[in-house]
Amino acid sequence: MKKIFLRLSFMSILEQLFFIFLLIMTIKYGVVSSTIKLISECKDGNFDGHLILKTIIYYSGMLLFAYYLIIFYIGNITLNSTCIYVKNDLHTYGYRRKERLQYNASIKYSNIKSIEIISLRTDSRKKKVLVSGKIPYLVIENKNGRHVYFGLHRMTKRCVKSLLIELIKRIKETNKDFKADINKLLDDFSKSAPFLN
Repeated sequence: MKKIFLRLSFMSILEQLFFIFLLIMTIKYGVVSSTIKLISECKDGNFDGHLILKTIIYYSGMLLFAYYLIIFYIGNITLNSTCIYVKNDLHTYGYRRKERLQYNASIKYSNIKSIEIISLRTDSRKKKVLVSGKIPYLVIENKNGRHVYFGLHRMTKRCVKSLLIELIKRIKETNKDFKADINKLLDDFSKSAPFLN
């Protein structure tokens, strides 16, 4: 069974509400009214360059706000019947080049050796990024010693706890000897992301 763990902290919910408000206001007072005016002027044969430009700006703003809302729903951690995975962030960080915090990552439950939570100033590929604070990561080591990083930024402690319980349960279905201390992992998360708790 597939389970999705959303990155929804209090701040991200406020950001989403803000962008939903901007999207509604842009559609209601910008897109609709300027489109109606533009259509009526086109029927009369009058073309106002300012109105056309204004309509284009409103449509661009609507698309931008919709894009920012979509960003919040991409990059959530998913557990399916065989593996844990996450997709690339759509959002880019940094000013020098395009940087993401999370890149595609997946690992099968049967291949998991250990899990831990750490905080870093890097992306999920261990490359330095310009961020204001450390980012909490769920680090999963496979049986070959390779580490896979899943960003826990914007996740609440409750969500991380649910994720860990479900992940450990699914790992134990394939590996009965697997051991992990949820309380220690949650303490590590709390230390790495105190502002989210």
